[in-house]
Amino acid sequence: MRISTSQVFRQGVDSIVEQRSKLAVTQDQLSSGRKNTRPSENPAVSATILALESRLAKVDQFQRNIDTSALRLSAEELALSSGVNALQRVRELTVAANNSALSSSERGIIAGEIRGRLNELFDTAVSRDAQGEFLFAGFRSDSAPFARDGAG
Repeated sequence: MRISTSQVFRQGVDSIVEQRSKLAVTQDQLSSGRKNTRPSENPAVSATILALESRLAKVDQFQRNIDTSALRLSAEELALSSGVNALQRVRELTVAANNSALSSSERGIIAGEIRGRLNELFDTAVSRDAQGEFLFAGFRSDSAPFARDGAG
């Protein structure tokens, strides 16, 4: 079998073209930071990468949900603590008002403070979180859970 000069040159050119193509692939990999820059290069790995990226997105969403829930629970805990303090003060004032030695003006002062504490308790019951949603409205967080009846 004879090898002509043109065949040797063609093989040399083909080799250069092939090496240049491999160089382009390597440069793409370096610039993107990924071994597989196109899904067609390795479909199995590409499918695994897509599945992992989907899982990471879900984990990120779960983390955001956890953070939001923790902030909301903290706000609810603070509101409940405020409500408990207001109720405790109303209890103390009620016990103090049961003293027969108090004058009607002193009982009026106690009644005024009780009204103030009940207003504070109502404000706590309709408090909102950082997103403007009512804390104690259940799944209908866009509507107020309680309304004044006009007696206070």
